[in-house]
Amino acid sequence: MNSTDETFVEQQKIQSYKRVLAITSACCLSILSIVTTTSNILLLIAIWKDPLKCFKSVAKCFIVGLSMADLITGVTTEPFFTSYYFIRFVQDVDIKGIPLVLYEIGGIISGVALKYSFLVVLALSWSQFTAISWPHKYRRFVTNRNIVIFMILAFLYLVFFTAVQFIGILDPYTFHKIDLVCNSSFLSINLLIVSLLLYRAYRRRAHLHKEFSAKPLTSENETRSKRRKQVERTLDQQFTIVSIYLGAILLLCALPHVLAVYVYLYFAKDLTIQSQLNLLVVLRISDVLLFVKVCADPFIYAWRLPKYRKTLLTLFRIHEQKKNEEETLVGIPLTERMS
Repeated sequence: MNSTDETFVEQQKIQSYKRVLAITSACCLSILSIVTTTSNILLLIAIWKDPLKCFKSVAKCFIVGLSMADLITGVTTEPFFTSYYFIRFVQDVDIKGIPLVLYEIGGIISGVALKYSFLVVLALSWSQFTAISWPHKYRRFVTNRNIVIFMILAFLYLVFFTAVQFIGILDPYTFHKIDLVCNSSFLSINLLIVSLLLYRAYRRRAHLHKEFSAKPLTSENETRSKRRKQVERTLDQQFTIVSIYLGAILLLCALPHVLAVYVYLYFAKDLTIQSQLNLLVVLRISDVLLFVKVCADPFIYAWRLPKYRKTLLTLFRIHEQKKNEEETLVGIPLTERMS
């Protein structure tokens, strides 16, 4: 077999790999897009309606910001990627035109949205750590106004940083290397540190509260005060646990992608054809993992926040009750309804 035949075989092998990856990615992302969009819309409606008045904590702002980022990813990036991969599988050629433009736009949106999620989860973890360690400073500095300002500044920073690659200052490889070090790696290390600190502080406070709860009460007023504080403490603990889980899942889903991108940017040229194909598979799997994280966020709230589950059930019951009332009114003559 001469070199021309070997090159042709290698190209065919690469195309075969890409087709399998394309259809697999398209199937996964199409499902994730539907679930992500639906679950985040339900979450935002639950926070907006809030019939049980349980979303009064300042952590609500973080949850809304994170849910908006996830929703935008589910509505734009995932459908754009799905259509691109499906067309790539069907045509088995390099794609141009609108599908390619949408794919590139989706990549930009996902880059901003996922890093924004990193910043929001990082800020939420730090705020919960501050609430446990320095509660007086927490009430002073962690307010709805300050959180909104932070999220706006974080969004503007990511937009301006992303725009740098389009003004011709840096070539794409240099930009992605800077992005990998200054954003992805830096945020991952910080999130890992604060997650460990938050978990340690949470365990310590839980131990102290257990000892305090064991002390006998001397009056009815103390009993009522203790019950009220217990309810508030339980909700705070639930938000703390949510923060820990959000950080842990984000790290588990993001670190494989960060490591794969490091290999791609710094060592891909030295790899064999087979190793490059394996790296392509790893990169695609790590991409899907990031979208799995986006999809998983609302389910973490439903899992660890009983109040959120009760809120959803209440909203469904209210909707069903209104629907039954409307159906009943339709069956009643107008003269009887007016009397």
